[in-house]
Amino acid sequence: MRYVVTLVHGTWARGAPWTQDGSPLRQKLKDALGSDVRFERFDWTGWNRQSARHAAAECLAGKLRAVIGEERDARHFVVGHSHGGLVALYALQADQGLRDRIDGVACLSTPFLHARRRYVGRSMSEALAALLAFGGLAALVWTLTSLSVRGLSSLMLAMGGAVLLVLLMVSAVVVGLRWTKKADHLLETFALPDLREDQLLIVRTTGDEAATALGAAHLLALMITRPVQVLDDAASGPAKRLGIRIDAAGPWLPVLVMAGLALVFVAEWLAPGRVPPGLGYLVLLPILLVAAWYYLPALVAYVLEAFAGLGLAAVSGLVSLLMLPFDRRAALFSLLVEPAAEPTPEGCWRVHHVPVEAGPGLSHSAAYEVDQALHVLAEWMMGPHDRAARR
Repeated sequence: MRYVVTLVHGTWARGAPWTQDGSPLRQKLKDALGSDVRFERFDWTGWNRQSARHAAAECLAGKLRAVIGEERDARHFVVGHSHGGLVALYALQADQGLRDRIDGVACLSTPFLHARRRYVGRSMSEALAALLAFGGLAALVWTLTSLSVRGLSSLMLAMGGAVLLVLLMVSAVVVGLRWTKKADHLLETFALPDLREDQLLIVRTTGDEAATALGAAHLLALMITRPVQVLDDAASGPAKRLGIRIDAAGPWLPVLVMAGLALVFVAEWLAPGRVPPGLGYLVLLPILLVAAWYYLPALVAYVLEAFAGLGLAAVSGLVSLLMLPFDRRAALFSLLVEPAAEPTPEGCWRVHHVPVEAGPGLSHSAAYEVDQALHVLAEWMMGPHDRAARR
C-alpha cells in the first residue's frame, strides 16, 4: 500500500524540524508503514491570523490536488501540528471533492478555534439612543428659548447643532452596520469542514501551554465583561416590566425633535420677528408628552445603561488585548465576536490524550515527539478508512 503524508507546521514554526527528514515522526511512520511512503512538506507564513491560515489553506488545497493527481492509488493523509491542523481543515472546507480524496487529517495539539457573537447586553445601543433623544430635546428647548430672547442668529446656531446631531446619528448607524457586517464575515472564517469520524484523529498532550494560554485569555475576557452584562440586565429589567418599547421609541423622538425645529425655523424664516414664543412651546408640548411617556418611566434604566456603556468602553481595550492571541481581527471586533479554543471541533471524534512528564521542553510540542503519540498516529493510518462511503 502506497502512503502519501503531507506535513503542516504550526504558528511561527516555518521549517519546523519535525517535518524534516530524520525527525522522530517521519522515522516512526516509515518504520510502521514501510518504505513505500512519500512525505510532502507544506510551509506557510505561520502568522497568527485567520487571514494567514485561510490563505495557507488555499495553497495547501492546490498542493493536495496536485499530489493526488500524481498518486491516484495511494492513501493520502495530512498531519498538522497546532494551527497547522486548522490550516489542513480549512483546506478541505470548500472542496467536497478534495475532502473525499483525503483518507484522514491528524491534528496534533491543535486548538480548535470556535467563535460566536459576544453577549454584552444592549448597553451601547440604548445608551446611545437615550443620549441622542435627550440631547435633541435639550437642543429644541434651547432653540425655542433663543428664538424668544436672542433672535434668528441663535436659532441658526441651534439648527446647526441639530443638523450635526443628525449627522452623528446617521454616521453611527452606518459605521455600526459596517462593523457588524465585518464581524459576521469574521465569524464565518472559523467554520470547519464536515468530516466523517474516521477522517479525523486528534492527539492532545498533558499540560498543553498553548491551549492553557488561549483558555485563560477567554476566561479573563468573560470575567471582565460579566459585570457589564449584570448592569445591563439590571437596566433593561425595569423597562421590560413597564412594557416600554425603548428600541422602537428611541429613533422617533429625535425625528420629532427635528420636525419641531424645522417647523419653528420655517415659521421664523417666513415671518421674521413675528413668530409668537407661545407657538414654539405649543410645538414643544407634544414632543415633551412623547418623551415623558416613553422615557421618563425608564429614566433609572437609562442611567444604568449609561453606566453599563461607560463600563463597556472602559474594558473594551483590555478585552481586545486578550483576544490578540486568537486573531488580530478578533481583537478589533472583540465587542461583537467571542472566539474560544476548544479541544475538539463540534461533534463526536476520536481523541487520544497522551500523558507527558514535565520537563524543559514544551508539552505543546510533545505530540510529534513522544512514542505513544507517534504509535497512535501510525496505527490510525494503517487502520480502515472508508473513502468510498464518503463519495
